[in-house]
Amino acid sequence: MTRAYGSISSLIWRDGDFTSLPIEAQWLYFALVTQPDISSAGVLTLAERRWAGYTSNPQQHPDDIMTALEVLADKRFVGVDVSTSEVLVRSFIRHDGGYQNTKRHKAIAAAIRSVASPMLLAIIQREIANLDMENKVRDTLCPTWRDAVSRDGEQAEGYPKVMVTVTDQVTDPVPNYESGGSESSSSNESNARGLRAVGGTRSTKAGDE
Repeated sequence: MTRAYGSISSLIWRDGDFTSLPIEAQWLYFALVTQPDISSAGVLTLAERRWAGYTSNPQQHPDDIMTALEVLADKRFVGVDVSTSEVLVRSFIRHDGGYQNTKRHKAIAAAIRSVASPMLLAIIQREIANLDMENKVRDTLCPTWRDAVSRDGEQAEGYPKVMVTVTDQVTDPVPNYESGGSESSSSNESNARGLRAVGGTRSTKAGDE
Protein backbone atom coordinates (compact mmCIF):
# COMPACT_ATOMS: atom_id res chain seq x y z
CA MET A 1 0.00 0.00 0.00
CA THR A 2 1.44 3.37 -1.01
CA ARG A 3 1.60 6.26 1.42
CA ALA A 4 -0.48 9.41 0.95
CA TYR A 5 1.68 11.71 3.08
CA GLY A 6 5.08 12.19 4.70
CA SER A 7 5.66 13.59 8.17
CA ILE A 8 8.37 16.25 8.58
CA SER A 9 8.94 18.07 11.85
CA SER A 10 9.07 21.87 11.63
CA LEU A 11 11.94 21.67 14.14
CA ILE A 12 14.12 20.57 11.25
CA TRP A 13 14.82 24.27 10.63
CA ARG A 14 16.45 24.47 14.07
CA ASP A 15 18.84 21.66 13.23
CA GLY A 16 22.14 23.25 12.31
CA ASP A 17 23.29 20.12 10.51
CA PHE A 18 20.28 20.31 8.22
CA THR A 19 20.34 24.05 7.58
CA SER A 20 24.03 23.81 6.69
CA LEU A 21 23.27 21.33 3.90
CA PRO A 22 23.31 22.49 0.27
CA ILE A 23 19.83 23.06 -1.11
CA GLU A 24 20.13 20.01 -3.39
CA ALA A 25 20.58 17.73 -0.38
CA GLN A 26 17.71 19.40 1.49
CA TRP A 27 15.44 18.94 -1.54
CA LEU A 28 16.39 15.29 -1.81
CA TYR A 29 15.65 14.69 1.87
CA PHE A 30 12.14 16.06 1.48
CA ALA A 31 11.72 14.05 -1.73
CA LEU A 32 12.71 10.83 0.04
CA VAL A 33 10.42 11.37 3.03
CA THR A 34 7.43 12.02 0.78
CA GLN A 35 7.91 9.11 -1.64
CA PRO A 36 4.74 7.01 -1.90
CA ASP A 37 6.77 3.79 -1.73
CA ILE A 38 8.68 4.56 1.47
CA SER A 39 8.08 1.75 3.93
CA SER A 40 6.89 2.01 7.52
CA ALA A 41 10.54 1.53 8.48
CA GLY A 42 11.66 4.47 6.32
CA VAL A 43 13.31 2.36 3.61
CA LEU A 44 13.12 2.89 -0.16
CA THR A 45 14.58 1.22 -3.21
CA LEU A 46 17.48 3.29 -4.54
CA ALA A 47 16.05 4.93 -7.69
CA GLU A 48 18.22 7.91 -8.59
CA ARG A 49 17.06 7.96 -12.22
CA ARG A 50 13.44 8.37 -11.18
CA TRP A 51 14.26 10.97 -8.54
CA ALA A 52 16.32 12.96 -11.01
CA GLY A 53 13.20 13.28 -13.18
CA TYR A 54 11.19 15.01 -10.47
CA THR A 55 12.39 18.51 -11.42
CA SER A 56 12.06 20.58 -14.59
CA ASN A 57 15.82 21.21 -14.64
CA PRO A 58 17.11 19.56 -17.85
CA GLN A 59 20.61 19.50 -16.32
CA GLN A 60 19.52 17.27 -13.43
CA HIS A 61 21.33 13.94 -13.70
CA PRO A 62 21.26 10.74 -11.63
CA ASP A 63 24.86 11.44 -10.63
CA ASP A 64 23.66 14.70 -9.04
CA ILE A 65 21.19 12.70 -6.98
CA MET A 66 23.98 10.38 -5.85
CA THR A 67 26.09 13.38 -4.85
CA ALA A 68 23.24 14.80 -2.75
CA LEU A 69 22.60 11.36 -1.26
CA GLU A 70 26.25 11.10 -0.26
CA VAL A 71 26.00 14.48 1.49
CA LEU A 72 22.91 13.31 3.42
CA ALA A 73 24.64 10.07 4.37
CA ASP A 74 27.75 11.92 5.53
CA LYS A 75 25.56 13.95 7.91
CA ARG A 76 23.72 10.77 9.00
CA PHE A 77 20.31 11.84 7.74
CA VAL A 78 20.14 8.70 5.63
CA GLY A 79 21.82 5.34 5.34
CA VAL A 80 22.64 3.94 1.90
CA ASP A 81 23.55 0.41 0.92
CA VAL A 82 24.22 0.25 -2.81
CA SER A 83 24.86 -3.49 -2.64
CA THR A 84 21.18 -4.03 -1.79
CA SER A 85 19.85 -0.92 -3.59
CA GLU A 86 18.29 0.40 -0.37
CA VAL A 87 18.07 3.85 1.20
CA LEU A 88 17.01 4.44 4.80
CA VAL A 89 15.71 7.76 6.14
CA ARG A 90 17.26 7.35 9.57
CA SER A 91 14.71 9.14 11.79
CA PHE A 92 11.62 8.13 9.80
CA ILE A 93 10.12 5.78 12.39
CA ARG A 94 10.49 8.39 15.12
CA HIS A 95 8.93 11.27 13.19
CA ASP A 96 6.25 9.15 11.51
CA GLY A 97 4.97 8.28 14.97
CA GLY A 98 3.65 4.85 14.05
CA TYR A 99 5.55 3.19 16.89
CA GLN A 100 3.18 4.93 19.32
CA ASN A 101 0.17 3.23 17.72
CA THR A 102 -0.20 -0.47 18.51
CA LYS A 103 -2.22 -0.91 15.31
CA ARG A 104 0.86 0.11 13.31
CA HIS A 105 3.34 -2.20 15.04
CA LYS A 106 2.63 -5.12 12.72
CA ALA A 107 3.27 -3.01 9.62
CA ILE A 108 6.51 -1.58 11.03
CA ALA A 109 7.78 -5.01 12.06
CA ALA A 110 6.97 -6.42 8.61
CA ALA A 111 8.80 -3.52 6.94
CA ILE A 112 11.86 -4.09 9.10
CA ARG A 113 11.90 -7.80 8.29
CA SER A 114 11.87 -6.97 4.58
CA VAL A 115 15.11 -4.93 4.79
CA ALA A 116 17.92 -6.80 3.05
CA SER A 117 20.87 -4.73 4.30
CA PRO A 118 22.34 -5.80 7.67
CA MET A 119 23.92 -2.34 7.92
CA LEU A 120 20.57 -0.57 7.59
CA LEU A 121 18.98 -3.04 10.01
CA ALA A 122 21.61 -2.08 12.58
CA ILE A 123 20.85 1.63 12.09
CA ILE A 124 17.13 0.94 12.51
CA GLN A 125 17.83 -1.00 15.70
CA ARG A 126 19.81 1.94 17.12
CA GLU A 127 16.93 4.29 16.32
CA ILE A 128 14.37 2.02 17.95
CA ALA A 129 16.59 1.72 21.03
CA ASN A 130 16.46 5.51 21.40
CA LEU A 131 12.66 5.72 21.26
CA ASP A 132 10.61 6.10 24.42
CA MET A 133 8.88 2.72 24.60
CA GLU A 134 8.72 -0.43 26.68
CA ASN A 135 11.21 -3.20 25.95
CA LYS A 136 8.43 -5.57 24.92
CA VAL A 137 7.34 -3.05 22.27
CA ARG A 138 10.92 -2.84 20.95
CA ASP A 139 11.02 -6.62 20.74
CA THR A 140 7.76 -6.60 18.81
CA LEU A 141 9.00 -4.03 16.31
CA CYS A 142 12.45 -5.44 15.67
CA PRO A 143 12.66 -9.07 16.81
CA THR A 144 15.02 -10.55 14.20
CA TRP A 145 17.71 -7.94 13.68
CA ARG A 146 20.49 -9.88 15.44
CA ASP A 147 20.17 -12.82 13.07
CA ALA A 148 20.39 -10.49 10.07
CA VAL A 149 23.45 -8.74 11.45
CA SER A 150 25.15 -12.07 12.20
CA ARG A 151 24.69 -13.16 8.59
CA ASP A 152 26.80 -10.18 7.52
CA GLY A 153 29.66 -11.31 9.77
CA GLU A 154 30.08 -7.88 11.36
CA GLN A 155 28.38 -8.35 14.69
CA ALA A 156 30.05 -6.39 17.47
CA GLU A 157 28.89 -5.80 21.03
CA GLY A 158 25.29 -4.81 20.44
CA TYR A 159 25.68 -3.51 16.88
CA PRO A 160 27.98 -3.97 13.89
CA LYS A 161 30.34 -1.25 12.80
CA VAL A 162 28.94 0.93 10.03
CA MET A 163 31.57 1.68 7.43
CA VAL A 164 31.80 4.46 4.88
CA THR A 165 33.66 3.32 1.78
CA VAL A 166 34.15 5.43 -1.35
CA THR A 167 36.15 3.96 -4.22
CA ASP A 168 37.18 5.27 -7.61
CA GLN A 169 34.93 2.78 -9.35
CA VAL A 170 32.43 0.08 -8.61
CA THR A 171 34.36 -3.18 -8.40
CA ASP A 172 31.55 -5.46 -7.25
CA PRO A 173 28.56 -6.13 -9.48
CA VAL A 174 25.35 -4.49 -8.28
CA PRO A 175 22.62 -7.12 -7.93
CA ASN A 176 19.65 -6.80 -10.26
CA TYR A 177 16.69 -7.07 -7.92
CA GLU A 178 13.34 -7.86 -9.43
CA SER A 179 11.50 -5.29 -7.31
CA GLY A 180 13.00 -2.05 -8.54
CA GLY A 181 16.70 -2.93 -8.34
CA SER A 182 17.18 -2.97 -12.11
CA GLU A 183 16.44 0.74 -12.29
CA SER A 184 19.46 1.52 -10.15
CA SER A 185 21.97 -1.04 -11.39
CA SER A 186 23.11 0.60 -14.60
CA SER A 187 23.43 4.06 -13.15
CA ASN A 188 25.19 2.75 -10.05
CA GLU A 189 27.80 1.04 -12.21
CA SER A 190 28.38 4.25 -14.15
CA ASN A 191 28.63 6.37 -11.02
CA ALA A 192 32.31 7.41 -10.83
CA ARG A 193 32.25 7.72 -7.06
CA GLY A 194 31.24 4.10 -6.57
CA LEU A 195 29.44 4.78 -3.32
CA ARG A 196 29.20 1.33 -1.82
CA ALA A 197 27.70 1.65 1.64
CA VAL A 198 27.09 4.65 3.82
CA GLY A 199 25.30 4.92 7.12
CA GLY A 200 25.56 5.67 10.81
CA THR A 201 23.96 7.42 13.72
CA ARG A 202 23.87 10.78 15.35
CA SER A 203 22.77 11.78 18.83
CA THR A 204 19.02 12.04 19.26
CA LYS A 205 17.82 15.40 20.54
CA ALA A 206 14.94 17.81 20.09
CA GLY A 207 14.88 18.91 16.49
CA ASP A 208 17.32 16.23 15.36
CA GLU A 209 16.26 14.85 12.01
